[in-house]
Amino acid sequence: MVLLNVKDLDGLIGRLYRATSRVSLENYRDWALSQLKEQLPFDAALWSSGHTSTRRLHTHTLQGVPRQLADDLIALKDINPLTKVLLERIGEPVDMAEVLDDEQFYASEIYQRCFQPRGIKRILSSLHIDSRSGLMTLLTLYRFSREQPFTSRDKAIQQRMLFHLLNAASHNCLLHLDRHQPATPSSSTALCDQHGIYHEVQQDFLDTMEQCFPGKEVSRLPFSLDDGDRMLAEQGFCMQQEAIGDLYCVDVWPQGPMDLLTLRERQVVEALCQGQTFKVVARTLGLAPSTVSNHLYRIYQKLGVASRNELATLVLGNRPAPGHESE
Repeated sequence: MVLLNVKDLDGLIGRLYRATSRVSLENYRDWALSQLKEQLPFDAALWSSGHTSTRRLHTHTLQGVPRQLADDLIALKDINPLTKVLLERIGEPVDMAEVLDDEQFYASEIYQRCFQPRGIKRILSSLHIDSRSGLMTLLTLYRFSREQPFTSRDKAIQQRMLFHLLNAASHNCLLHLDRHQPATPSSSTALCDQHGIYHEVQQDFLDTMEQCFPGKEVSRLPFSLDDGDRMLAEQGFCMQQEAIGDLYCVDVWPQGPMDLLTLRERQVVEALCQGQTFKVVARTLGLAPSTVSNHLYRIYQKLGVASRNELATLVLGNRPAPGHESE
C-alpha cells in the first residue's frame, strides 16, 4: 500500500481551486504545473488538449522543454509505445518503464528521435477523455536523470491529482466566461481553440448552433472562425470573437436593428435615444450638425423608420426617446 501525505495533497487541491478566480486563463495551467511540482518533482512537463473527433492534441502547455516536443510527439505517435497503452488505460498514470525496460527504451527509435535530444530519461503519462464533450487531455511528466525513476508514490499522486487539475482548469475557464463582457445581453458564449474545439461552452450556444446548422455535428464549431460572421449572418445571427492566449472566446446572438448599422451610426442612435440634440451629438462625436442629420437619414432608411420616436421604439422597445420629435 502506497502512503500519501494527505494533508499536503489536500492543501495543493485547495490552492488549485482557490486560484481559479485570480490566475488568468492563459497562465493557469502553467501555474498549476508549478504547484504540482512541489508534491511530485519533475524536470519538465507537457499538458495538452485535443478532441476525439480529430484524434489529435491541439493546444499545449510546456515546462522545461521546447514547443517542438509536442509537434514531434504528434508526428511520431505511431512509433511511441505509450500511445497504445494510454488508450487502453484511460485515466491511469503509465510509466514508460512499465512499457519498455530501460535497455529497450534507450535503444528505441522514439527515444533517439524525440526524447534523447531533450535529455529526457524518465516518463510518466496520463490520458483523460471526457465521454460527453470528447475533450482529450494528456498530462506527461519528465525527469532528466536515469537514476530518478518514477515511483509507485509518484504514480499515486498523479492518479489523485489528475482529476483536480482538469476540474480546476475547467473551473478557471468557466469563471473567465462569467467575467467575459458579452456582446449583448442575449448572447451566448463558447471558449474554443483555433480548430473550433470547445474547451468550455454554454448550453445556449449549442442550442444556437443546432438551430443555425441543423444536421451538423455541434460538439465543435460547425464553421471556421474566419467564416463564422458570414455563415451566421445568413441565419440571422451575429458573432464576435476575442483572442485569449491560444484560445478564442466566441459570442453569438440574434441579429438586431443596431447590428445593421455602422459604428458611427450606432453612436448617433445611442446619443439621440438618450434625448441629446443634434448640436450636442455633433459636439460629442466631433461632427458637424449637418453630418449628424445625414447619418440619421441613412439610419431611417436602413431601419425603415420615419421619426425619432419610431427609432427609439425599435431600438429601446416601447420607451420613446426623451427630447423633441422635430429638430
